Amino acid sequence: MLSRYAVAVVVGLLLVIGGGMAGEAVFSPGPLSASHSEIGGCASCHSVSGEGLIGWAHAVFDGTHEAQDVKNCVACHENRSGMAHNQTAAFIEAATERARLQPGTAGPLMSQVATRIGFKVRTIDTGEVACRSCHQEHRGHQADIVNLSNVECQACHTNQFAQTHVEFGDYPYERRTRIQFNHQNHIGKYFADERNLEKAPTSCRSCHEPDDRGRLMVFNGFEQSCASCHEAFIADKPVMVLALPGMDVDSLIDLEANVGEWPIDAEAEEFAAIADVLMKGDPDYVEARDYIEENLDLFDLSEVDDEELAYVETFAWAYKELLYDILTEGMDAVTERLNAAAEAEVPAAQARALLANLHIDALVVAQTQWFPNLFEEVEAYRDGEEVLTPEDEPELIEFSDEVLDQASWAESGGWYTEDFTLQYKLSGHRDAFMREWLNFSVATSQNQVMTERVLDELGKNNSPGGCVGCHSVDVTDGAGTVNWHARRANPQVVEFTDFYHSKHFALIGDKGCATCHELDADADYGGGFKDFDPFTFASNFRPLDQAVCDDCHTEDLAGNDCTACHNYHVGTFPPAAVDTKMLAAE
Repeated sequence: MLSRYAVAVVVGLLLVIGGGMAGEAVFSPGPLSASHSEIGGCASCHSVSGEGLIGWAHAVFDGTHEAQDVKNCVACHENRSGMAHNQTAAFIEAATERARLQPGTAGPLMSQVATRIGFKVRTIDTGEVACRSCHQEHRGHQADIVNLSNVECQACHTNQFAQTHVEFGDYPYERRTRIQFNHQNHIGKYFADERNLEKAPTSCRSCHEPDDRGRLMVFNGFEQSCASCHEAFIADKPVMVLALPGMDVDSLIDLEANVGEWPIDAEAEEFAAIADVLMKGDPDYVEARDYIEENLDLFDLSEVDDEELAYVETFAWAYKELLYDILTEGMDAVTERLNAAAEAEVPAAQARALLANLHIDALVVAQTQWFPNLFEEVEAYRDGEEVLTPEDEPELIEFSDEVLDQASWAESGGWYTEDFTLQYKLSGHRDAFMREWLNFSVATSQNQVMTERVLDELGKNNSPGGCVGCHSVDVTDGAGTVNWHARRANPQVVEFTDFYHSKHFALIGDKGCATCHELDADADYGGGFKDFDPFTFASNFRPLDQAVCDDCHTEDLAGNDCTACHNYHVGTFPPAAVDTKMLAAE
């Protein structure tokens, strides 16, 4: 009874005092920290403010309003959601279930202890966590509200690093490397070869240096690390852009085929993928090409029936119209054809890059030598007239023997024609033409068949440039990308685990990087690049041994605070900026 009377008296006094002019001031726990000192009034942060003393009293025992007040915090602190670690409720639920099933965990006891000694996680039905669960305000002007204790982390995470920290698993290898570089083969085979000793790197630093923050070890780049061995082989094979298929011209003449001129010396047996892309928007061409590829030998057309001859005619005119359209309409024709082939809108700038500044003179030379009467023939064909294959071969233009042949002229990169083909010679590493065609086929195009056809010709280790021998292709959730760079640190991205290499350099011994990164001789590293899934892989290195970290990260040595290695607010956080209108000086 005495306790009840005492409580009643105290509550009554609080109601009297709180109802006065200085109610909020009386019940304020203390001044705000320096960073929040300009915030005016309780209502700026607390939604319960204004509901009277009864509302405050209810909030003491309820607490869900604190999680609802997250919106007041994120009004200034953008991208810091109330969801734990900025993850969805479904993600957190799945992670919690995995942790529950993890053998050797400390169980819920640690969470209960943390709660009993004064820490409580306030959430609402959607799973949002109150910012004040970790960031405690009203502790004075000098208070550091960012520095967290292990107790605050262990209110949710029941493991403690020094005792039962969750196993590292495959850390830090979460996906295959973006650049396909087999450390085991290079170190044990290529670098050890006597022929390569002068060019071989002598240490890990020959290829890797810490980034500006000292966090990530970054790749030094092709020129410094790879060029001495690989530069000479990149541009040794040209790209076949257009190759006139060889045909049985004598049979075309006998059959009175509606094909017009076709050079008897054309001898290409395979269809060039890039020219195929530029004609792929024509369904008649695609049907004819597929039929011919499966059923006909273009070098022997003597036995074809009328339907098969029609396929051959359609196929031949597609090549002539391609050349005609580009010569008469330029980039407009190229862009239109790329859009149709990719089943997507191709920006004009990308369309130009895909032809790598192809000069009209190269096409004029090809047209003059291959189809001297091209313009008259195509216009007649489009008017519905028959254009029979002539019996007499057109006279070829002969260049002077003193003139340098086109292939030699293009030795340092560029376009040239040779033997009824239009070819492109790569200029070397980072060649824009090859880069854009691989980007186009993987990322821009929505036509899977076309993508596979281009990659089949350009996306092999032994293809011109050999780009994909090193630069892997990732396809996730239907979106594709070519990895032109090794992993780079994004200063706007905050990950859950932080590790700064530069802070640990003084601690490693004679083994250097191998103190932590130990090669795995049995790993099938190359097997991880047989498909486009970056998450089916085998690392060149064994997972980090947790014991290496345990040796130093104890309470008495380097410390074992959770926040020494882990961040809470993970995600992408662009730098703060103010959108200011430009005003002229008065």
